[in-house]
Amino acid sequence: MNVIRFILFVLLAGVLNGSHAQTTQKSEADVQAESTFIEATRNKMIGRFDLAIDQYKEILKKQPGNDVIWYELANAYLMTKKPTEALDAIKQSITAKPNNIFYLQLQANIFHSIQDDAGEAGVYKKLQTLSPKKELYYDKWSSILMRVNRFEEAIKVLDLLEKEKGINEISTLRKVQILETLNKSKEAESELIKLNQTFPGEIRYMHALAGFYKKSLKENKALEVYKAILTFSPEDEISNLALASSYRQSGQDSKYVESIASLMGNPAISLDVKILELIPYLQKAISSQDKQLLDVLEQQAAVLVNKYPNQAKPFAFYGDVLNQKAQYRSALEQYKTAISLNDRIATLWDQYLVLSSKFDPVSQFLNQAEKAFDLFPNNTILALHYAFALYKNEQFPATLNVLNQVLLMAGENKSYLEKIYSLKGAAEMMNNQESQADLSFAKALEANPNSVQSRQMHSYLLANRGTQLEKAQQLIQQAIKLAPDQYDLEYTQALIYVKQKKYADARTWFESSIKHGGSASSQVLEQFGDLYAQLKEFDQAVLYWQKALELNPDQARIKKKIVERVVE
Repeated sequence: MNVIRFILFVLLAGVLNGSHAQTTQKSEADVQAESTFIEATRNKMIGRFDLAIDQYKEILKKQPGNDVIWYELANAYLMTKKPTEALDAIKQSITAKPNNIFYLQLQANIFHSIQDDAGEAGVYKKLQTLSPKKELYYDKWSSILMRVNRFEEAIKVLDLLEKEKGINEISTLRKVQILETLNKSKEAESELIKLNQTFPGEIRYMHALAGFYKKSLKENKALEVYKAILTFSPEDEISNLALASSYRQSGQDSKYVESIASLMGNPAISLDVKILELIPYLQKAISSQDKQLLDVLEQQAAVLVNKYPNQAKPFAFYGDVLNQKAQYRSALEQYKTAISLNDRIATLWDQYLVLSSKFDPVSQFLNQAEKAFDLFPNNTILALHYAFALYKNEQFPATLNVLNQVLLMAGENKSYLEKIYSLKGAAEMMNNQESQADLSFAKALEANPNSVQSRQMHSYLLANRGTQLEKAQQLIQQAIKLAPDQYDLEYTQALIYVKQKKYADARTWFESSIKHGGSASSQVLEQFGDLYAQLKEFDQAVLYWQKALELNPDQARIKKKIVERVVE
């Protein structure tokens, strides 16, 4: 950038002195213009664009045809997010010098800033004709055409590049991307083969072909390419992992994951490669409920967090594995560590806050949810977490205010609308707006007739109040049918039976809730202890209160229950 500024300064000096080419004496006006330009450039470099703009305008009053100053003014306008003014200014430069590369590039940037795809494409088309050997212009031009789904035109642009430069990486990989979008896999394969034939032994291009085969589920062809790569680069980490993957063809996933333990511990193989290799097996373990595979994945995740203690990804992956094993508190700790290492991943915040809402003190949940919302103010899911945190802290008017904002963000997304109206109904109910709450819960079910969240929240609130228990029972039974073996649903069912004084049934559902993850919930354990106290089984009551206190040591209410029972 400094080199460009120097060139522009030289150009300006030429413009300023052009009328005095035959003399050795500059006019006072020229000297003043040079001084103003230098000061404007200095202001621009330190971020004082407002001053620079005024100074460029001052020069243009005396030199309205100075295309360099118009260029600098356009640049300053663009930096201050005034694209309309920037476009007007750069047009002045281009009118004076229609083929100036710098001017055209700035015009393209301005068009890009206002999302004028047609204007931007037109500029790159012209730049390509001016510099037909410059790959960047073809790349930009074809990217814009792809962005507006003009795929065939984009391919023609890339063909022009090949005509000028021969088969090359940019045109080939971009064509492959387009052809895959158009479901023309044979043509895409042909392009990659040509690239590899043109540059034999180029590892990156061989990996592109192997990756294409993997994506196309042509595992045998992919393995052949990986074997070829190893003849050129025996230590290639991706190819070694891919060959190890051939062992999984027998369908023994657990043994395969176990067999790559040495690769997981190998510092020569990058962390990203290791994580990407394990993720499909976690997905498979989740879909098939393969507990053995989850156990092996847990072992590998433990290796990764030990090997990479300063990186977020292994802790996030470890958290995902533990979450699927219903080891929720352990998963929460892994997510916390991951966020402490990298708090700029919205999906990680989502996973963390889901568990934080269930197991952290409500004040801590609110603190973290607010932090996430501050970091990602336009993320609908994180905004919902923030609203839920306000709700759990009994700040019901604030909850409703945030939810009204989230409704604007959600648009017509029914998944979001289900969550918003479920929480809105709960907040309204707690805020003594019964009729509004009924409408909100109805809207949640309208967005998703199979909504578990709406039924559970509505049922839980009715159970807590001890009112409309038949309706609460109907709602929770529907929810459990839709999502069996969920500890929070089973906990709500247990509460309803407690309110109905059906203590044997309540005990059964508490036990089931604890079996399915409620053992990590202080609230579930405390309430189970309360049930035992009602049944006058005080030893069991104290036992469960103590378990609840271990999970939530600062809860004075639980301490009081234990002390009073022990004293008695």
